Amino acid sequence: FSCFYTLIGGGGTAGCVLANRLSDDPDVKVLLVEAGGVPEGNKDIDIPALHPFLRKTKVDWSYRTVPQKFSCQACENKESLWPRGKVLGGSSAINVMLHIRGSPEDYNKWEMMGATGWSYNDVLPYFKKSEDMQIPELKNSNYHGVGGPLTIIQSTYTEIGDLFLDAAQELGYRVMFEGKRAVGLQFIHGAEKKQARASREVILSAGTIGSPHILLLSGVGPKEQLDQFNA
Repeated sequence: FSCFYTLIGGGGTAGCVLANRLSDDPDVKVLLVEAGGVPEGNKDIDIPALHPFLRKTKVDWSYRTVPQKFSCQACENKESLWPRGKVLGGSSAINVMLHIRGSPEDYNKWEMMGATGWSYNDVLPYFKKSEDMQIPELKNSNYHGVGGPLTIIQSTYTEIGDLFLDAAQELGYRVMFEGKRAVGLQFIHGAEKKQARASREVILSAGTIGSPHILLLSGVGPKEQLDQFNA
C-alpha cells in the first residue's frame, strides 16, 4: 500500500483540474491515476483538426453504443462510435478543443433530484471563474468570465473544420471500500496489480462512461444490475 491524502481516479479534464487545484496546498499529497499515461510523441494530439485520426487508436477507449433502432442506420451494426480519451487529459486531448457547457436544464434537474448546490445558477460562478473569454461580444456577458486559466476564442476552422464538427481493454480498476466508505483504488500498472489508500478522500473522475463503469465493477449502482453478478 501507498498512502495519500487524496486519490483521483481518471486524469481527464476534471481529474487534472482537481489534481492541480488540490495540490496548490503544499500539505496535500495527491495521486492521480490515468489508464492511458502521458501522450508522448503523439503529434496528432497537438493539432485539433486531426482529432478524427485519433479514433480507435491507443489514446481512445473506442467505445460503441448499443445498436440503435431509429438512428445510425449507415453505421456498422447500427452502432455509433463513442470516442473517449485514454490519455492524460482524457477526452479533452482528442475532442478538437471544443468548449461546451452542459444545458442549464440538466443542472436544474440534478438539483431537483437531490443534488443540492448543483443548479445552473450555483455552478455558473465556477464556469465564469475558469474562463478567459476572448470573443469580444461575449467578454462582458453575465454568463462568461475573463482572467481564468481556460482561454476561449472563436473557432477559426475552414469548411473542412465545419465538416469535422458536423460529423462529430478494461484496465482493471476497482474502487476499494471498507463498509460503505471508499478508502482507495486498485489498479494495474504495467503487469503489476497495485493498491493505493487515501487518508482523506477518493475522487472518481473517469468520464461519463468510465465513472459509472468503475462504480458498477466496484459494487456500487442499481441493485437489479449488480444482482446479476452477485456484486
